[in-house]
Amino acid sequence: MNSSSENKHINFTLARALSVLEVFSENQPVWGVREISRHMGTNPATVSRIVSTLQSAGYLEQDSRTQRYFLGPKIVKLASIYAKQNPVQEVAHKVFESYSDRFEHNFYLGQIYNYEVVYLAVGEGRGPVRINVPAGGLVPLYGTAIGKILLAYQDPDYVKDYLERVKLVPFTKTTVISTDEFLAALEKIREAGFYVNHGEYYEDIGAVGVPVYERNRSVRLAISLSFPRHRLLENKLNLEELISLAKEISAEITRRVYSMVA
Repeated sequence: MNSSSENKHINFTLARALSVLEVFSENQPVWGVREISRHMGTNPATVSRIVSTLQSAGYLEQDSRTQRYFLGPKIVKLASIYAKQNPVQEVAHKVFESYSDRFEHNFYLGQIYNYEVVYLAVGEGRGPVRINVPAGGLVPLYGTAIGKILLAYQDPDYVKDYLERVKLVPFTKTTVISTDEFLAALEKIREAGFYVNHGEYYEDIGAVGVPVYERNRSVRLAISLSFPRHRLLENKLNLEELISLAKEISAEITRRVYSMVA
């Protein structure tokens, strides 16, 4: 579907309200109307009407002292419903925990959202070096192992559209920004079933990504194991063992999810 046909079906007032909700994050959970207005480039009067409506519906609450807003109880209700009908998040948390004695760094489960990766579940590492990216966090598809995995299993038209919409700019000296190299990397992923990121998003952070297969072998989700690169360079991590471990974890998530819905 092209962008013009997509726009015919979009309610722009609702879309703007949803954009307001999306500014709230773990790093900035409280916002004032003018802050949201500046952040979104929207008229303060428009933002004021939106937040008032969201507040009356229970999606936002207002601090009576500061007049600033934070997420309301309706968000918790929706999140709870989502978690119940999508058991993969809870399953992934349990699987990550069960493997924490075999991998002391970070575990991630993600899917594509709006041309980025959204992390659905995060298992924080117990090692001395931690990479703090919370569940719900967004990262680029092209600069991450988990993102490249997800892109590799998308329809070719989606990949073409992605490359037309998203400019590949380098995050580090190893970020793949050549379209030909990028497409070649996706082809290798489909052949090998994994991808190793050698500091493409954060220079000092590496990751192994693998797909999470559904019953029909389609891919909607992926996982990655993230680690400090110096551990690999110092031979304190074995890359082949990490790839094997990631595939094992992915298979365990698939097995547990389908045992719940069988």
